[in-house]
Amino acid sequence: MKKKQRDEKKSRRENEKRPTLKQIYSWWVLNEKKNGRWAKGTRAEHYHKLMACKYFLDAYGDKNLFELTEEDVTNAILVSYGAGVRMGQRFFSFLKIFFSYCMLHPEYGFERPLITPVLELKVKELNRINKKPRLNRACPPFEFMPELMKLLFSIQKTWAHLFIFEILTASRQEAVRGLRWKDLDFEKKLWVISIETDKVGSQDPNKRTIVLSDKAIEYLETLPRGKDEDLVFPYDYLITGETVPFKETNLWRSFSRYCIKRIAEGAKGLQTEDGRYFSPHATSRSTFKTWSRSELDDNYKRFDPQSVEHCLLHYRDAYRGAYDRSNLISHRKFIMDEWAKFLLQKVDL
Repeated sequence: MKKKQRDEKKSRRENEKRPTLKQIYSWWVLNEKKNGRWAKGTRAEHYHKLMACKYFLDAYGDKNLFELTEEDVTNAILVSYGAGVRMGQRFFSFLKIFFSYCMLHPEYGFERPLITPVLELKVKELNRINKKPRLNRACPPFEFMPELMKLLFSIQKTWAHLFIFEILTASRQEAVRGLRWKDLDFEKKLWVISIETDKVGSQDPNKRTIVLSDKAIEYLETLPRGKDEDLVFPYDYLITGETVPFKETNLWRSFSRYCIKRIAEGAKGLQTEDGRYFSPHATSRSTFKTWSRSELDDNYKRFDPQSVEHCLLHYRDAYRGAYDRSNLISHRKFIMDEWAKFLLQKVDL
């Protein structure tokens, strides 16, 4: 009896010495930073601490690890899912990493797994129930594109010029932002995207070549020509004369601000029915693909589907890619000329 009392007393003293969850979390943060987490800045670390405090430490931070129950963990996860699926998934991932760290330190008092298979199944069910259907990027109907091009031509700003060329070539924004004069061949009417700005990073120049329409060449000739190394659509200029490229969000912000201003003035057709502004990426590429397969002028009959995919630089079919090495340049040129003709029917270059 006395031995049992001594053991209980000893166990109680050991438990009192064990750290609280708040202390363990602070040590875990130091360990994560040591391993390179949040190396790019403190903002992500700050938001992570806010999440941990809101859903975990504020309610259970003064407890010892051995006092934490499966019910506590389940309740914390359910509360986090109240803020949305993404937040719930982030918080659950954090708990799994945090408890794995605790298992490596028996002195913290980790006695049993708190992330049980039953809890894993509960989380999967929560993800399934709360999952929202994925929406495609917003873009206007292709029939609206001539009107949109007319609006863009009236702006006369660099971001608008960039957007116009992106639409004319049905290309990706990253490639247009990095376009330099040396990448353009005005005689052959071709644009070979530099490997640094190509999404796939293909070593094959043929898979990075965009065929330019006559109207696209004519439009480029109206722009101020810089040196070969200069960007065609610079965001800014340094004191040295070097051109600075647009960032990923510059075009989106500029276009959305323009849409807000125009909508306030009474303009229509600049956003979807559910209130989303058009995505530059979808506006330049999805509208082109839809137009090419539409019944307008029997486009679905006139344009070869594989040539349309090549215009978009889609080369994913391993079998055809290995054996079919034709570039379909002439037909792609015909498609891009027709696309430019359709777009610029309300614009005088």
